[in-house]
Amino acid sequence: EAGQPGALGLQFQDLTPETARGMGSSSGGVIVTAVEPGSAASVAGIQRRDVITAVGPQSVRDSASFLAALEKLGEGEAAVLLVERGGSKTYAILKR
Repeated sequence: EAGQPGALGLQFQDLTPETARGMGSSSGGVIVTAVEPGSAASVAGIQRRDVITAVGPQSVRDSASFLAALEKLGEGEAAVLLVERGGSKTYAILKR
């Protein structure tokens, strides 16, 4: 199942256990499959193949939990995403 919250400018899908192992990731989450140039996701530094594992304090297990966490944010509220890239973790501030 793939998702695309249009206003954020990113496409993503569930991180499968097989893909997680191949990337050296131990956690669940969503993997970014595309980032629209000039979008909020691009400005935040999110890249294709990044794995989003949390939105604020809420863990992301799959596409449904990622979308649910984003929906809990207030209108115009920035999303703090925990992102895994190349074995390291970083935060990205996604302004909506």
